Amino acid sequence: GIDAGSRSHFVCVSQDNVKEFPSHTDGLHEICEHFRAHGVKTVALESTGFYWQQLFAILQANGFEVIVVNARHLKNVKGHKTDVVDSKWIQLLHSIGLLDNSFQPSDFCAELRQYTRHRRSLIQDSSKYIAKMNKSLVLMNIQLKTVLSDLTGESGLKVIRSIVNGERDPNKLEKLVGKNVKASRTDIKKALKGNWRSEHLFELSQNLSFYDFVWGKIKETDHQMEQILNEWQDKNGSEKKRAEYKKVKKKPRQKNDPKFDVKRFAYQMADGVDLSQIEGVNINTIMTLMSEVGFDLTAKFKTGKHFASWLGYAPDRKITGGRVMSSNTQKVKTPLAYAIRQAANAAGNGQGRLGDFFRRLAYRKGRQVAITATARKIAVIIYKMLENGQEYCYEYSKNESDKIRENQIKRIRKTMINLNINMNEVVPA
Repeated sequence: GIDAGSRSHFVCVSQDNVKEFPSHTDGLHEICEHFRAHGVKTVALESTGFYWQQLFAILQANGFEVIVVNARHLKNVKGHKTDVVDSKWIQLLHSIGLLDNSFQPSDFCAELRQYTRHRRSLIQDSSKYIAKMNKSLVLMNIQLKTVLSDLTGESGLKVIRSIVNGERDPNKLEKLVGKNVKASRTDIKKALKGNWRSEHLFELSQNLSFYDFVWGKIKETDHQMEQILNEWQDKNGSEKKRAEYKKVKKKPRQKNDPKFDVKRFAYQMADGVDLSQIEGVNINTIMTLMSEVGFDLTAKFKTGKHFASWLGYAPDRKITGGRVMSSNTQKVKTPLAYAIRQAANAAGNGQGRLGDFFRRLAYRKGRQVAITATARKIAVIIYKMLENGQEYCYEYSKNESDKIRENQIKRIRKTMINLNINMNEVVPA
C-alpha cells in the first residue's frame, strides 16, 4: 500500500514495514526495487491529486499490478491521522481484498484527454477576458452587449478592434456591425456613443490582446489534437467508414468547437455510430467522451447502468432496518459527467422525446432533478448505441410510454382503493 504525496511516498509492505521514499524519479525506481526484494506483486495506490500518476506509470512499466483507489473508499478509522497510518490502512484493506480499481483510460485516451482538458481550461480563461472587455465598455457607457448577443462574434470583434485602434465615430462603428443583427441601426448607433476614458480604453486593449493570445493557443492545441487523431486514423481508419460518414447528416458548429471535423474521427472510432443523433449531444459532448473514456465502453463497464452510476447519475441508496435513510446521487465532478449534464439541459429545451421527458419531470420535481434523470438516460443510450453499433433509439433508455402507463394505472388504482370506489361506478351502464 502506498500513500502518495508531493515530496515523498510512504510505502507499506506489511503492517510492521513502512518506509518513506522521495518522489523524484530515482526514488520511484527505489520503490520498485523495494517491492521486488519483498516479492510484492500487487500495489494499492490512493489517487491523491496528480502526484500518483508518474508513480503509477513506473510501477506498471516494471510489471506490477497497480490498483488506483478512490480516496472516498479509504475512510480511515478514528485516531491520529498520519502518512504512516494511511499507508498501513491502504495495505490492510488491499491485503483482504476490499479495494476496487478505479477506471483508467488507454494511453491514447490519456494523451488526448490532456489536450482536451487543457483546451477547456483555455476557453474558460478566454471567457474571463470577454467579461473584462464588456466591463470596460460598460464603464465607458458603450452598450454593445445590449444590441449584440455575442460580444466576441464577427461584428463585436470588428467594433472592439476599431475602438482600440482609435475610432470614436458611432456612424463609422455602426457600419462594422453585420446586416443580420436584429437590433435597429438607430439603436446600434445609440449604443456606440459613450464617454471615452483613457484608463478604460487601455484596459480594453490589454484584455483584447489577452483574448487574442489565448485563442492563438487554442488553435495550436486544436492542431496538435488533429495531428494525434490523424495518426490514429492512418493506423486504424477504414475507407468504408470514411465513405459512410460522407452520407451522415451534419449539425451546425458552435462557436467554441474545434475547426477540424471531430465527428469524422469519432464516427470511425465508434465503428460507424453517430452519437450526434441523440438530442442535446453536440461536438463538445462527443469530444469529451472520446478523450475521457473512449468508445469501447463495454470493456470497462458491464452495463449501461454501471456507466451511469460511474458518472454519478444513479441514487446512492442507503437502507437500514428496511427504511431508506437517503437516496441522493453522488457528487461526481468529472468533465464527462458535466458534459452529459449540459447535453441533458440542451435536450430539455428541444422538442424531442427526451425534451418531453425532461419537462414532465421538471414540472414535478424541479430542473436539477430533471437534468440528472435525463443525463442518466443519455448515458444509457450512448452505452447501448456503442454496444450494439446501431443508430439512436429513444427506447434504448427504457420503454417510456409503457412505464408511464403502468404508473398512471397504479395511481388510479390507489385512488380508487382510498376512496372506496367500485369499478361499476366508474364504467357507464
